[in-house]
Order: sequence, then structure tokens, then C-alpha cells
Amino acid sequence: MEEAKSDEPKPMDEVASPSVEISTPASGAPVETAETGDALCGPDAASTAATASAAAAAPSQKPIAELSETEKKELTQKVLRQVEYYFGDSNFPRDKFMRLEASKDPEGYISISIIASFNRMKSLTTDIGFITDCLKSSDQLTVNEAGTMVKRKLPLPENDTSIPRSIYAKPIPQDATIDDISQYFSAHAKVLSVQLRRSLQTRAFKGSIFVEFETPEEAQKVASSKLQYAGVDLTLKTRVEYIDQKAKEHAERQAKKRSRDGKPAGQPQREQQQREHQPEAPRVVVPGHILKFEFENAESIQREHIQVHFANYGAIGYIEYERGGKLGFIRFQDPVAQAAIDGFQADKRDIAGQTPTLTLLQGEAEQEYWRKAWEAMDRKRDFAQGRWGGRGGGRS
Repeated sequence: MEEAKSDEPKPMDEVASPSVEISTPASGAPVETAETGDALCGPDAASTAATASAAAAAPSQKPIAELSETEKKELTQKVLRQVEYYFGDSNFPRDKFMRLEASKDPEGYISISIIASFNRMKSLTTDIGFITDCLKSSDQLTVNEAGTMVKRKLPLPENDTSIPRSIYAKPIPQDATIDDISQYFSAHAKVLSVQLRRSLQTRAFKGSIFVEFETPEEAQKVASSKLQYAGVDLTLKTRVEYIDQKAKEHAERQAKKRSRDGKPAGQPQREQQQREHQPEAPRVVVPGHILKFEFENAESIQREHIQVHFANYGAIGYIEYERGGKLGFIRFQDPVAQAAIDGFQADKRDIAGQTPTLTLLQGEAEQEYWRKAWEAMDRKRDFAQGRWGGRGGGRS
């Protein structure tokens, strides 16, 4: 199978370590995201440089007029599969570059010349006229009357339903190809996408994958199977089970950390006293750190579920939330709360089946939050330093 590539990095998903997603549409042609370093067009300033670099490396191709009818038909299918993937439910909601381009047109159209500039498209054909003719035959896309722009025919689904339809699998050999993985799992159920998990720092394949199927029932069936890949038993679980496991592991790590750091036992008294008498830096509220969330029904919600989802959008300093509560706050280490709200809503995420109402704390509400937070920090510090009757002193 020919390999097709998407040119826009997707946001990090629930995994503790950021992953690169390599997807295969239902038609069977694998699609790789730009996080592997093959991006032509991407978000922010990186897109211009990437486009110029890849344009210079564009392969030479046989002119369309010299192709046989069979070759034209095959190329048409490849172009359609690729562009339909760009606009598809699996890619478009998470593709910041595509969404940005679509937002520039009141009807959501994107220039076909932009689509044609993507790395994967250049590897198929550089003939924009041929690409336009291909897109006109799509039942998923609409080309404008001028033949210069294209968009989705149907609106995006309200929620991301890919997670309940997906499984987690490992170990996968380092040399496994997308074609091999897709064909292997297609023998058990219809595969919509395959996502390879890679380290964001090293780009190294981590040997584990997510596979998306057509229905949650198919995902559960495959996850419950005893399968081998390349002669090795696979560890299989649904993606929902994987998320819950990561949330539990995170909770256990936090509990151990709290247990380890709860008391200053063994710390030299002189060092402790020196720290106690150090002057405190003035406290100033820096706007944009606090995100407020509210649930209508939060019986199954845990702090770890919130941590797993919102860690995608920035480093979290603290989550103020009690299990099953309807209201809570996320304190980010940087002023990214509004960006987290925008990202969460654009990705159409939910938490344990619930979609929270998200609000950026501002003005007096933000000032009041920080006043209470600082008071809580002071109480915790005083307790740790023995000012509440513990080691090193007591109340006078």
C-alpha cells in the first residue's frame, strides 16, 4: 500500500509521554502526521520554512497526460484518500493548520493550491488541475464553482468518539510498517486509523500503538482477544482502560510523593531554620493561570482524569477538586488557561463521558482564588515546619 502523510501535528493525547499519531483512513491508505518531521505546512512560524524546504525536495513525476487509464484511476484514488483524510473526522478537528485556513473563509473553504503544497500531495502529483478534478468526484468534499477551493460536505461531529472505538497494543517491532499493522488488525475488524506512539523528544517509536475501529464493540472484541504480532504475544486493552490505568498510576505516584514529602523528618534543624527566616518574594497575581471547570454530573470523575486530559495543554501546578464534585480549578504553571480552554473545546474532548463548562478566572474572582491559595500554601508550610505542634516547635 502507498503511504500517505498528513502535514499537521496533532495535540498530545492522554498518554503520559507525548505521542506522534500515524493514521490510516478506512480506505486502507496509511496517513502519517507531520510530527515525524515531514511537515510541509504546520502551525505558527514553522510552516513557511517547512514548505520552502519540502518544495525544493519535491520529486519529479510522470506528466498526467502520459499516464495510462489504470494509472490515472489509481492516482485519483490516492489523491482522494489523502485529501479526504485531511478533512476527515479523525484529522480535521485536531489539525490546527487546517482549521486555521478554514476559519479564513466564511464558508470554511481552503485553497486547493494550499492542499497541493503539502508534502504528501507533492509526492503524488503537482498538477493542481488534476487534483481539482479528483476532488470534484468526492462524496465527502465540495469544490467551489471557481474550482479553486475545497471544504467538507458535512459538519464535524459534536464530540470526539474515537477513544471508545480504540485499543492500545504492545509490543510492536521497531521495523513494523503502517501497512503491516493496518493489514494485521484489519483481519479482526475494520480499521479506521493506526496511531504510532513516539517520544516527542527523540522521535523514537515507543513500540506501542492505538488502533481505531468502527465501533466500541469491535474495539472491545479485539482488546479481549489473544493475539500475536511477529510471533510475540500482544498486550491489548481498550483505550478507555489505558486512560484509566494511567490515571491510577498517576494517583499512586502523587500519593507516594505526598507521603515522602509530607514531613521534614531527618532534615537538619539549622537548614530548616535558615529557610524559615528567608524573606519571601512579593506575591503578584499574574493573569491567565487559572481555569475553572464545572460538571453537570461528576459522580465518576476523579482528579486524575482531569490531569490526564488537561496536561496536553500546559504544565499543571495544582488541581483543586474533590472526587465527584461538580466544581474545580486547574492552576497552570504558565498563563495558558485560555489556550487550554480553546484547545480542549476545539478537540471536542470529554472527561469520562462528561463535557465540562470551562471558564478563565479573571478580575476579582482570580484575585480571590489566589488569596485563598496563598493562605492554604502558608498553612501547609507552617505545618511542615512544625509551627502547628509538630517536630521543631509548637504553638505558644
